[in-house]
Amino acid sequence: MWRYTGPSFEVLCHLRLLQWAMLRAGFWGMRTEWWHFTVSDWKQFLPEEARQSAHVEGTQWIGKL
Repeated sequence: MWRYTGPSFEVLCHLRLLQWAMLRAGFWGMRTEWWHFTVSDWKQFLPEEARQSAHVEGTQWIGKL
């Protein structure tokens, strides 16, 4: 999970380093998964037709192509 509560200081340090690096690169993390990141400006990568019907639910794109 996004907020590690285990006993390992090493795991906590690695998780925070990963989160910091991904945030600095423009990615958002999901609270329920430590390994899942989405680019914060994902809409710019959609085809023009899909931009008109795009909706956000969490960090995932839902729409029709």
